[in-house]
Amino acid sequence: MGSTTVAGAQPGLPHASGRDTEEWHEELIRLAGSAAFDASVASVASEAVRRCHAGLLTVREMRLVLLATGDASGWASARRVVIEALAANQEMAWQVLVMHSQLEVWPPPKFLTQQAPAGAGPGTTGRVTFGPAGSQVTGPAERALSRPEAKARAALALLAWLAGVTVPGQERAGGCEVDRLALPGMVTEVFDQCLRQALAAADGPGQELEEELRRRARAGRLRHRDMYLLLFDARGEAWAEVRTAALERAASMPPAAARLLHWHAEHHGEEDGVTYEESPSDAEGRHQVRVHLQAERAWTGPARTAWSRKTARHYAACALLAEVSGLPEPTAPVKDEPERAKRITLPAQPEDSVKYLNKHHQRGAISKLKASVRAVGARWECAYSCWHTATGAPVLATATGQGKIQARQAAALELLHKLCSLESPERTVPAPNGQDRPRAALEVPRSFRTGTQ
Repeated sequence: MGSTTVAGAQPGLPHASGRDTEEWHEELIRLAGSAAFDASVASVASEAVRRCHAGLLTVREMRLVLLATGDASGWASARRVVIEALAANQEMAWQVLVMHSQLEVWPPPKFLTQQAPAGAGPGTTGRVTFGPAGSQVTGPAERALSRPEAKARAALALLAWLAGVTVPGQERAGGCEVDRLALPGMVTEVFDQCLRQALAAADGPGQELEEELRRRARAGRLRHRDMYLLLFDARGEAWAEVRTAALERAASMPPAAARLLHWHAEHHGEEDGVTYEESPSDAEGRHQVRVHLQAERAWTGPARTAWSRKTARHYAACALLAEVSGLPEPTAPVKDEPERAKRITLPAQPEDSVKYLNKHHQRGAISKLKASVRAVGARWECAYSCWHTATGAPVLATATGQGKIQARQAAALELLHKLCSLESPERTVPAPNGQDRPRAALEVPRSFRTGTQ
């Protein structure tokens, strides 16, 4: 049995109304958190029951039915059917809890064992703890001969409590259901729907959504797309507090501010709409950066300084993001220390020289590489060029090989040797053939002297 559907699942099978699986899934997301239980919601609930009986309900859909739906009797019936299906396949109950924790950005669920009652005999007893940090709930204690079985039973018992139904075989006298255990906040899919509906209505977030936005901002659970909607789509005084919270969240998680500016530029058709202007370091060695944005119009942000180039870029992006969104500039609580020198090292044989060169770019020791390859008679010639971050010097290396791959490898290794010689001009570095050789003076082609790459 797969981990995504109940036994017998046939993905893609259309349901009774003729709409396909994806359509129905989107309809479930749209209506799961609805406070009303009208005809359209009743149709979705009955379809959930039908799909569950047919073994077509995925783990994600089970999660929505159990944890996102309201207290109307129609949804209660659907939740009961899902718990009955999970009772027949109890290990899936743990999968539902794990998926919910991942999607909600919560700590993973935990199975906590406890001492068994006197005279209980062999076996394991335990409970499942689940929920957001600081507001977790603990389910009923369950016991089984093996730990995995006890864990599955405990997960099922907790899910049933959260769904407000009883586990099959544990029904109360008179058929009464249990009081439903509540977790704080909205399920992510419900939150998405509420946020988009509030933005479309342009009337402000309302009390419940505003509380959820604050909760997610405090817990660091606002996603990039949530911040983008709040900063660029929400307008009006009613949104001011939650928009400020979104900007502060972006400032606390670099490079979120830069990413949001990139998205804004792309929204206006500018693929390369964000650029950085870096000034020479000041007398103390701090970097000064300002950001330019080309979107609905051209924006130039204020210059910001920091010991680290990366931090200076983040400060500058935060300043411009605040200006574009019409909010006060936030304090960016990020670590700022003088950057440690990123030394160029040579690869050990038989390590790939091109990949090794790209690693130095990822570390920020060199700029983005530019390469060109051409045929020269029966051989191939490759040229690599970049800028050395520590010195700002342009570097070019050319090499040939029997094929393109050999030419690239040779040119990359030659460029690495030249970069090493920049850091220690007097040092001797190993040649490719294993013999030591002094490095020649750096060759700077005319194109680099004129400032082009």
